[in-house]
Amino acid sequence: MKQITLAILFLFFLQSCSKENFFSDGNFYKMLDKKKNYEVDITFLNDSVIALNVDSLKTCGWNFVKYSKNKNGMFIINKEKLDTTWLKIYDNKLVMQSSLEKNNFELIDFNPKKRDSIRAIIYKVQKFSNKKIIFSCDINMDAVPYFYDNAIEETKLNLKNPNTAKFNEVYIYEYKDVVNQKFKKTGIKVVSIEVEATNSFGGFTVNTFYVYFVPERNNENKYTMKFSNSPIYRLDLEEEEIIKIE
Repeated sequence: MKQITLAILFLFFLQSCSKENFFSDGNFYKMLDKKKNYEVDITFLNDSVIALNVDSLKTCGWNFVKYSKNKNGMFIINKEKLDTTWLKIYDNKLVMQSSLEKNNFELIDFNPKKRDSIRAIIYKVQKFSNKKIIFSCDINMDAVPYFYDNAIEETKLNLKNPNTAKFNEVYIYEYKDVVNQKFKKTGIKVVSIEVEATNSFGGFTVNTFYVYFVPERNNENKYTMKFSNSPIYRLDLEEEEIIKIE
């Protein structure tokens, strides 16, 4: 009887360890939706955050979601849909199940070098995400601080009361000319910034401003900055006085 009890406890221990390993920091899981033709990749960063990617592990595709634990297991609350998604293990797969859908994720067998490389990228992107910085896939991740810092300073110069400014979500992307020629690449980088600040009347306002980084004709690595309150780049901006930066 004692031997049977020990065997049961040992099996329970192994099952508990396997569950912990399943949710451990470092594993990657993939879900393929053949009908909708898309892929979702996830990994656990720590005991409360999941990183999700819907762009086949591209640098720009990472989003971060917090999860919680209780006696019933691990779960994510979707406030917009008033729904809860539970994270479970079933048939050696990670299952994310809500009242509306059920998704099965299979373990991705990355070699240690590739796994560490992807995780290093994730942690960099997470730092940007914590500062509410989002960037498109055509923006080099290493250039994000350059565009962000300069755009913030340029925006402050154009505010009535810069000391009261609170910078919310920032989106960095490559501008495409959709007015004169559909989706033509221009080489212009744009930083869209949502700003909360007081105006000249002392009132509190929320506005979105745009800082355009226009490459010089003779050197594409040098830009001129142009501040605007319009998401459409206008040629008359080129006639205004500009600031050169390197």
